[in-house]
Amino acid sequence: MSGFTLDVTSADAENALSNLRARPEVLFFFLLEETSMGTGRCAEQVVLDQFQVSRTLAHVELADSGRAHLLRVATNCDGWLVEMHSHGRRGDPAEFSSMDMDGLAAWVAHLQWRLPGRGYVAVVVGEETVDGLVWLPNASGPRPLTALQTSANASWKTTERSYANWIEDAR
Repeated sequence: MSGFTLDVTSADAENALSNLRARPEVLFFFLLEETSMGTGRCAEQVVLDQFQVSRTLAHVELADSGRAHLLRVATNCDGWLVEMHSHGRRGDPAEFSSMDMDGLAAWVAHLQWRLPGRGYVAVVVGEETVDGLVWLPNASGPRPLTALQTSANASWKTTERSYANWIEDAR
């Protein structure tokens, strides 16, 4: 199965990536513009306030108000949503936890129902590595995110561990 490359060359996306590598359980959302088949670019950051995110030292998730806010923003645009969250130093090699995977399965199914024809990208960042999953529009399951493209024109390959785990668990 072919992968997907995410362009993180916008200033907001690069800043988010830097923050994600430094601290565990941080969460960012972006709107994605598909630039070509198999490639998308992080465009506009979707800002969440402190009441729209529930964060502990071991886990981060959207509060109901955060989910509603993201749905409102996504409904008013044509782009996909991109989620980036961190596991920090304890997250290498990067991969989604089983709790992350369960949450993604439910959240993406809900988004596909509410926003038909839209894709979703989920990225998890460790201190040194990244991983991710991509749901194409109307797809029943994800494909691997294979790389992040940075402004230094460098490609940061993903671990692809989350996709292997998804397939193994046959969600």
